Amino acid sequence: MKKWLSLILVGVLALTFTSVAFAEEEYEGTLRMMGPGLFADVGEDGVTDLVSGLEKPGYSELIALFNAEYPNVKVEIEAIPWDSWQAKVQAAVAGEQVDLVLHGATTTEVVMDLTEYLAGDPELAAVLTATDPRRTDESNYDKLAITGIPYTVGIYYAVLDTKIFEHYGVEVPTAEWTWDDLLAIAQQLTGTDPVTGTQTYGVKPFVSNDSSIWKSYMSYCFAKGIENFTMAPNKFDVTFNFTTEAGISAFQFMKDLIDCTPAGYLEGAGGELFGQEGNDVAICLAEGPEGMYRNLVAYGTADEYVFLPLPVQETGVAATSGVPGDNNMAIAVNAARPDLAWLFIRWINTSEEAQDWILRCGVTPCSTIGQAKMDESAPYREAVLKTMEGYPDNFYYAGGPYWDNSYGNSNSVLCSNLASLFSGSITAEECAQNVQAGLEEWQSLNG
Repeated sequence: MKKWLSLILVGVLALTFTSVAFAEEEYEGTLRMMGPGLFADVGEDGVTDLVSGLEKPGYSELIALFNAEYPNVKVEIEAIPWDSWQAKVQAAVAGEQVDLVLHGATTTEVVMDLTEYLAGDPELAAVLTATDPRRTDESNYDKLAITGIPYTVGIYYAVLDTKIFEHYGVEVPTAEWTWDDLLAIAQQLTGTDPVTGTQTYGVKPFVSNDSSIWKSYMSYCFAKGIENFTMAPNKFDVTFNFTTEAGISAFQFMKDLIDCTPAGYLEGAGGELFGQEGNDVAICLAEGPEGMYRNLVAYGTADEYVFLPLPVQETGVAATSGVPGDNNMAIAVNAARPDLAWLFIRWINTSEEAQDWILRCGVTPCSTIGQAKMDESAPYREAVLKTMEGYPDNFYYAGGPYWDNSYGNSNSVLCSNLASLFSGSITAEECAQNVQAGLEEWQSLNG
């Protein structure tokens, strides 16, 4: 307990120190980074995407740009793979070996609350299109704190094969479409293609596993304003609303949608030829449109596809129901140089050169500076801008009232019951009852 109290004190002092440090012109010292994400994906020297041929610059180039502005700061990076990354990060923080945690927002127990940092940095706050708030206090579960600052976003979007639409004589929707529109179109495009005579499927939603199965479901609930969780200050006083009429309707919608998916969807298969000759899926829901577009270019089919944001919200909020994942940066609770960590966070989001580097990696910057630099001819550009333009302030994409994927064993409860629903072994009402009961059981055993 004494150790953690001392770590908290370090964090508080760091806030004060940072506000003073940014008034200075010179920075010197060593900044230690560690974690998974984009830096690990591109590596120190860069990589070439095997499908698209896109050459992505390595992080050594980014550090050289940083050192051109801050030559007296030595940057040390340990970019690690996703396998067991949280345990590795926690061990590194316990050993006082890291200042800046790459993608560390989810490791809430070992990183600082950056809410006051951001409040004291209006220049950075003005350009960010999303933050990464989390629940950090078990005794105040209703409170969100910003534990990470994103430097890239991976928006959820839809891409449509216009050839299949043309074959069926179905009009391609606009960005103002709803989830009901999506389902109606998917149902029309599931069947035997009138031109080719081959089987087609209306939609392939986000993949069917514990880490992604909630994305389609949550986005639908977000659009419809179906609040399945009623938050409370005490985590174990949270109540669940899955068995309401609206809650059951969300599961029925998902069942109807999955009936339009390719064979093998539940096993993670189907749609492998999307974008290529012989594609049999009309609409694909995915995350991060840049990679999809470059693959379409490589296949020579880019002109046949349309990118749209996910359907609009229907609750009076002028926004889409698409939400972004991210690559974020967090500051270790016992960082030796929190001032340098924050300097790098703000630099990567406000530097023109850093934003160019992010774009060359084939991902979307979280900053309006980089988003303004996106290729105006890219067909996914408007989907990205429309999604981020309406993104709610201080919205935790995976921990809101629509779905909370960090509440106990929520994801495994949802995934197992959705699998039963999709296979036809239970009804939507039974699915809702099972999810509600599963979460209530976890709550009673752990509260």
